[in-house]
Amino acid sequence: AVLRASSSPSVPGSRCLDSGLCITDIRAGKGQVPSPGKLVVIHYTGTTSDGRVFDSTRNRNKPIAFVYGGRPFGGVCEGLMQGLE
Repeated sequence: AVLRASSSPSVPGSRCLDSGLCITDIRAGKGQVPSPGKLVVIHYTGTTSDGRVFDSTRNRNKPIAFVYGGRPFGGVCEGLMQGLE
């Protein structure tokens, strides 16, 4: 799946979570939804509400891998975990 996450609800088609994170699906994935305890390998690009990139695995050409649902997230930000849920 490709999605955009920000703190701005102004993007058409966005859905906002109670935490304030707003998510826009750019392209829905066809794979299974991860379940807790499963290894997840993803690329992501984090942007601010005005579109500035603050982090991107694609720019480094190296995806991140982590155990989904684990606490703490092992370097994965809360917003990214919320976007995957």
